[in-house]
Amino acid sequence: MDPDDAGREPYHTRIAGIERRLAEIRTRAAELSGNRPVATGHEYVERAAEHAAEAQTRARETAERAARAYLQAARAHDRTAELHEGMAEEGLGDAAGHRELAARHRAAAREDRKAARQMRERHGLRGDETSPEG
Repeated sequence: MDPDDAGREPYHTRIAGIERRLAEIRTRAAELSGNRPVATGHEYVERAAEHAAEAQTRARETAERAARAYLQAARAHDRTAELHEGMAEEGLGDAAGHRELAARHRAAAREDRKAARQMRERHGLRGDETSPEG
């Protein structure tokens, strides 16, 4: 027997111990990961494709909500412009000032409709974004 090997376990015993410890580590890793098995490359690609599709769906939904918000803002600008125009016609306050404010609100409404249209075009959405009522 080699003096350097004194007190050492035999090779096969050490290997068995290492394999047991490795199995314990794998079991613990599975527990910590929620018992999810390790995915293959194909499974990672499938999951990534599913996540990408979900992200696209959510982006379209978000774009649609944004377009609707732009149209709602455009309608609010239209109503405000109508109020200012009515006040100018009735002679309430500064008629020229009311007409100027009405014109600004009409311009803002046009910009909001344009933004809604661009949002829908960019995301391939349908809808009548040009009419005053949306």
